[in-house]
Amino acid sequence: MALMDHQLMQLDPDVTTLPFRSTSNAIAVIVEGHGISSIGNEAFAWGPKDVFTMPQGNWITHRSGAERGRLFIYSDREVFARLGLLKEEYGNSPRA
Repeated sequence: MALMDHQLMQLDPDVTTLPFRSTSNAIAVIVEGHGISSIGNEAFAWGPKDVFTMPQGNWITHRSGAERGRLFIYSDREVFARLGLLKEEYGNSPRA
């Protein structure tokens, strides 16, 4: 039974994701490109081979730079979903 969720997120150049937050936790590994991720009240610049965490409950956005960005994201989303504890919100950031 798989309990870890993973996905490859591709961002076209100069694209910003919708704000989202979740009850799950995640770790991002940057595969290629450069950009900035906002997690809660902090912003983090990233590039290839960088690793950062996205703790639960924080509003998160990712923005790619002038080239395409690819982020490999691991999370415990599946655990929370199976326990009936997963809650997610999209596009409703108080900063938006």
